[in-house]
Amino acid sequence: MPALEPVPGCIKVTSHHLLAGRDWSCSSYFSDGFALEYSVADVTAVAMAYQAAWDANMQTVLNGADEHVDVTATDLFNESAPEFVQPSGALGGQPGDALPINVAFRVKFVQDRRYRGGHSGIFIAGLGEGASTAAVDWPSATITAVVTGITDADAAVVALTSSHGQPYRHVAVSRFTGHAERGSPVMFQVTGVFGQSRICTRRKRLGKITG
Repeated sequence: MPALEPVPGCIKVTSHHLLAGRDWSCSSYFSDGFALEYSVADVTAVAMAYQAAWDANMQTVLNGADEHVDVTATDLFNESAPEFVQPSGALGGQPGDALPINVAFRVKFVQDRRYRGGHSGIFIAGLGEGASTAAVDWPSATITAVVTGITDADAAVVALTSSHGQPYRHVAVSRFTGHAERGSPVMFQVTGVFGQSRICTRRKRLGKITG
């Protein structure tokens, strides 16, 4: 598979987890509005801020069997641009048994775009059996807890200022228009974060079994 096209001005932040011997991850994207390369200090600050905020606000929502391995912040300017990995090791804060890793909570990142292109998002695994009281939908308390946790983690990055002197914005990266790949990816600012009530699955998004 060919390498993905660079996205100048964008930092990809990925939270890596381990649950029942399998890995899962989710990613958010941030930009300060300039199509410039970031410094090592930039990606370091972003990774550290996101990791600390995730552990304080989101990891506490997940089951105790879920281990937050690390957060990786990658400048997408080009393949040699800075990257920084901030270790975590924090375990989830909820007792009881974990739901199977293929059971996922869908967080939707809304942009001011029409149709499906305006509803990107991430899939969260690692929740416990206590987070679900029905076979189809998540209860409102779980939806609120997850959305708040993700919003707080994203806000920790948005509160930072890059080496270019501008604050970050939470963005979504679009690589396709219709069914065709764009010549150059474009970014759209995220204007809202919502939780999908329907219980979802990660399916092919699952990582390989480790150990």
